Amino acid sequence: MIDQTGYRRNDFWPGAMSVGLGLVALLAIVSLMLGGGVARAAPDSAAIAPDIDVGPLTPTAAVNGMLMYKMQVHNDNTASEDLTQVDVTIRYDPHTLTLIDSKLRDKSDFVSKVGGGKATVQFGKIEQQDERSATLIFQVNPAVAPGAPILTDAAFDWRTADTNGNGALSIDSVIAASASVAAPAVIAPNAGPPATTFEIVATGFQANEQVVTWLNTPTSVQGLRLSGRTDDAGNVQLQFDSAGLAPGYYGLVLHGLDSGHAYLLPFSVGG
Repeated sequence: MIDQTGYRRNDFWPGAMSVGLGLVALLAIVSLMLGGGVARAAPDSAAIAPDIDVGPLTPTAAVNGMLMYKMQVHNDNTASEDLTQVDVTIRYDPHTLTLIDSKLRDKSDFVSKVGGGKATVQFGKIEQQDERSATLIFQVNPAVAPGAPILTDAAFDWRTADTNGNGALSIDSVIAASASVAAPAVIAPNAGPPATTFEIVATGFQANEQVVTWLNTPTSVQGLRLSGRTDDAGNVQLQFDSAGLAPGYYGLVLHGLDSGHAYLLPFSVGG
């Protein structure tokens, strides 16, 4: 628990989710967005190119519910230099969001600053072509009006032994949903102890469509045998047994094979 003192969005596909959220996929896009965020370590060395992405796990979040932002850092550095440190800061309105927790993947990473509408994750040494990620978990404050956009942005600083740089990222807005309006896909409960059975209800698929699933884990994408067929109205109900999952934050993905429609449902397993 963290005391509060004050993407682009994720693709659903396994190949993308194993790396993370796809706002900055190409170095060319980084150069355009950041206006010179690519620096050179020495006159004859290749560009230092940390690939940094921050985005929400879902496009909507219920008022008084959880909203998770995932940070990804990839050391796309052809100069054979390690990133000695990367600081990624999410800037948000503390009247809208309250930081309640974090999920870090490496012992050298930590939440270094919280306050004034900013939360910073400091990533330690990231070797060439290596990557790391972290997730910050917020609560949507009860005073937020349903339908209101939840606006955030991000900034970052990075350094190697020889140089450093900084930049900014746009983050897709999340729409606040009324707690009294049924969401098109829900998982209940959204948190539970190990071996909890989660109930999933989803709408909006085609009639009699096969819906398959997979699991975004804290470190990878895991295939599941869980699947089902929708009814004549395009609705599906499934049960997911979390037995064997380690404590942490997960995302269950539903994907319609005919429509291509997909939902990502975040949930957590407690210790």
